[in-house]
Amino acid sequence: MTSPPTHLFHPLPNPSPQNDNGLAISQLFKQGGPGTTVFLVPRETYPLYSAIDFSHHSTNLATQGFPTFDSGNQAILETRGEKEAGAVKMFNLPRTTLKRVHLRGCRGWGATPPKEEEEKERLKREGKMGWLEGGGALVWMGGPEAYESCVEGCRIEDPRGWTGVSGEFERIFRFRD
Repeated sequence: MTSPPTHLFHPLPNPSPQNDNGLAISQLFKQGGPGTTVFLVPRETYPLYSAIDFSHHSTNLATQGFPTFDSGNQAILETRGEKEAGAVKMFNLPRTTLKRVHLRGCRGWGATPPKEEEEKERLKREGKMGWLEGGGALVWMGGPEAYESCVEGCRIEDPRGWTGVSGEFERIFRFRD
């Protein structure tokens, strides 16, 4: 019997919708199956053009070494997709964990975008993507099949949708500092 795979994932060079960290990490989970762990490199930023999909139960995503936020060493996931507000989807999967990761929704401005298109484009280049009408949560978890899932020691900020963490919480979940 072989153990589930563990990966150390480095950010892709020149990330874009065609060269997406989100899709690459999702593929590791999909191919690795249940029990897969993906570690992110401390202090690295991972622009995401699509959400990371855990796809199997008992999967884990964490910054290598499990640093605290105040250490400044957590890996950073930033949403950059034009039509994607989510960063992580662990919905309806038991025993999933998200640990010691800094998630940035990159909204950067309120519900009303700048009037000038040039100003809007300048803000996007600075990583301020704006409010996404109908956008969901940065982290989707919970659901009728989910149990013993955990979000631990993560900083979740500036969602482009309506909340940082959402899901159907029919069972007990743990949120810890």
